[in-house]
Amino acid sequence: MKLFGINGNKLNEKLAHNDDTKARRAGSEKKPRPASPSVPSVVSVAKRFGAGAFSLCVLFGAALAVLWPLPACDLPEKFPEFTGDISVGPFVKYATNPILPRGEAGAFDSAAVAGPAVIEEEGGRLRMYYGAVDAAGLQTIGTATSQEGLVWERRSVGPVLTPTAGSFDEAGVSDPSAIYDGSQYWVFFTGWDAGGTPRIGLASSGDGVTFEKAPAPIMESGGEGAYDSAGVAEPCAVFDEGRSKFLLYYTGYNQYGQGSIMLAVSDDGQTWTRYGIESGLAQPALGPATEEEGAFDSDSVGGPSVLFVTSREGRALLRLWYSGSQAGGSVHVGLAGSGGSEEQTGGYNWERYPANPVAHYARSPSVVSYGANLYMYYNELPQDESAGISLATRLELSREE
Repeated sequence: MKLFGINGNKLNEKLAHNDDTKARRAGSEKKPRPASPSVPSVVSVAKRFGAGAFSLCVLFGAALAVLWPLPACDLPEKFPEFTGDISVGPFVKYATNPILPRGEAGAFDSAAVAGPAVIEEEGGRLRMYYGAVDAAGLQTIGTATSQEGLVWERRSVGPVLTPTAGSFDEAGVSDPSAIYDGSQYWVFFTGWDAGGTPRIGLASSGDGVTFEKAPAPIMESGGEGAYDSAGVAEPCAVFDEGRSKFLLYYTGYNQYGQGSIMLAVSDDGQTWTRYGIESGLAQPALGPATEEEGAFDSDSVGGPSVLFVTSREGRALLRLWYSGSQAGGSVHVGLAGSGGSEEQTGGYNWERYPANPVAHYARSPSVVSYGANLYMYYNELPQDESAGISLATRLELSREE
């Protein structure tokens, strides 16, 4: 099936945030998941988030990370251009990044901002939800809005989601993913318990600011030996109109801390069935490229961002951007494609873009179709990624934009 080529694709106006690795990793020679370090060196090594594989950090929550020395990048700096399809190919980093720096001293996001999730509201306004860390290490979720995607205005009175004492997210909340249906906002997030185990929670709001959280997580770790046995995090939820189902892509960590992109399906957004669970263990939608020598994502993948696109012929397709890393290596953003809901395996079987990665030294992508362009919000590497959220676009922006 041809998923990448020179035939033009017209991006769907509608944002829908949101296989086959079949190669099961032997793992016996892999390093165990490292202990969580203390917080304020935050987001750095989370490497979105291969918990012990995206080069060791587990997560931007419960212990966000310690700066890790990044080796020189030996990946190509030039990419072949598929000019007919805006959804494939490299992204150009915006000249004046970051577009959302961390907050001022004393603010809830003064130590770090990370893990953006961007949606479009009425009138073309963009809303971003993002993970925030204050000087004491408290992890919360904030929001900001923008009329053109470049200049962002924070909500000044504090975060929109905070930890709940005695709950599955008592140690912190992070990694938001948002769906907006025109009247209701749904935010999926990572919740951290006191022991550092991540689970996925859900909150809803009528105005995008005041949220009510479900009391229990909607997704827990898998069973022994599962690809997500050590924790589930970094959700990316979309609503598939063709199937009338919610799709939840998320990062699952195995017992060795390696990340795979997993998938669960739901009719109502509350009760979920893992992909492939009927075979005994849930299967990754996209796992590390273990059989590709020298692949940038050979050890760990995670932090999915999924977008629906429509081909010139009217065929529905899916695009998946994700963070990937080699063992002990740098983190970059890759791209994979899949058929749409009219195809039986659409959204389940993914083909990697042959010219990956599409963005160097970047993680935590959130891609939105905006105007005639694609905007990717992300955290920058190897600089201090806790300094802010950056922007890259598929078509380069002029300095006047």
